[in-house]
Amino acid sequence: MNRILLAITALSVCLSVPLFGEAYGTWNTKNILEEKAKLCDRVEKEAIERAERLTKESAAYTVQFQYPEKKGAQKSFALRWKHKQFTQEDVSGRWKDLMRITAELSIKEAEARPLWLEKMKDRINAERAEKEGAIYGTKIKARRLGAILDNSPSMAKYLPALRKEIKHTFEDYPSVEIWGSFLTSNTTWDPDLKKNVDQDTRWSTMVPGDGEDPFDPAWHLPPNLPKEEALHFYSIHSSRDNVSAILGMVELHKTDALYWFCDLKDDIADSAVKRIAEVILKNKVALYVHTVGRKPKGLLDLLVTKSGGAVLTERPRIIPPERPPVNSP
Repeated sequence: MNRILLAITALSVCLSVPLFGEAYGTWNTKNILEEKAKLCDRVEKEAIERAERLTKESAAYTVQFQYPEKKGAQKSFALRWKHKQFTQEDVSGRWKDLMRITAELSIKEAEARPLWLEKMKDRINAERAEKEGAIYGTKIKARRLGAILDNSPSMAKYLPALRKEIKHTFEDYPSVEIWGSFLTSNTTWDPDLKKNVDQDTRWSTMVPGDGEDPFDPAWHLPPNLPKEEALHFYSIHSSRDNVSAILGMVELHKTDALYWFCDLKDDIADSAVKRIAEVILKNKVALYVHTVGRKPKGLLDLLVTKSGGAVLTERPRIIPPERPPVNSP
C-alpha cells in the first residue's frame, strides 16, 4: 500500500491540478491524505442523510461506525481527525468503514423502494404546471428549472443576488454549486489501468427533494468507485464535475430547463459537450448559459441554440455581506 501511494504521489507531481483556491498545485503525501479525508467526510454526510430518509420513509436505521475497532481508540481517532492529523491507517480504515455502511444502506433502500413507489405513484405521475418568468431580462418557461452555479472564489460573490433573481419565479428550483466552469471528460485516473476511467459523481451534489424517489440508487454513491489509492483524484473531480451535475439535473430532478451560471474560463472538451447534448436534446431540455466571462463557442454554442435556450451576459450585482449589529453603549 505505501509503495503504491508513493508511486501515485510521484506521478501526481507531474500532474498540475487545482488544489488550493483557484491556483494550480501538485500532489504530495499530505494533501493526498487531506483530499481523501474530505471525501470521507462527504460520504459520511451523505450516509447520515440517507439513514435519516430511510428512518422517515421506512424503517429506523442508525449509522454506526466500527473504526477504530480497538476499545477506547475512538476518542483519540476523533481528535486526530478533527485537527486534520491524518494518517494512511486512519483514512483507509475510515473509508472501508464507510463502504460497509453505504453497502448496508443500499440493501435497506432496495427493500424499502417498492412500498414507497406504490405509496407515491399518483404524485410521481402528476405533471407540474409550467411557469414563465424572466432571469436578468431573459424569458424562461419551465415546469422545473434546475440551476448549476459556479462557486469558485471569483464567482461566489455573485451568488446571493443570483439566487434572489431566480426565486422571483422559480421558488422551488433544485440547485447545486460546482467549483469552476469545467466541462471535461467525466473520468478519474485509474492507477492500475494507467488511464482515466468513467466516473459519475452526481451523488456528491444531488439530493432528492420532496416527492422524488429517495431510494433510487442513482442518487447515491455508485459501486464502481476508483481504487483507494486514486480517491484523491476522484474527490477533486467530483467537486468540479459539471457533466455529472447536468446529467443529474435532467435524469434525476427531471428538469426541463437548465440555468448554468459560469464564466467559461475553464477547460471545455467537445467530448463532454457531446455527452451532455445527447441527454439534453433527448429530454427536450432548454439550456441557458449565463456567463460573466467568455461566451459559448463551437459545440456548446450550438447546443444552447438547438436546445431552445439562450446566452445571458448581464453581470449580477454584488450584495455586501450583512454586518453584525453594533451594540449601543
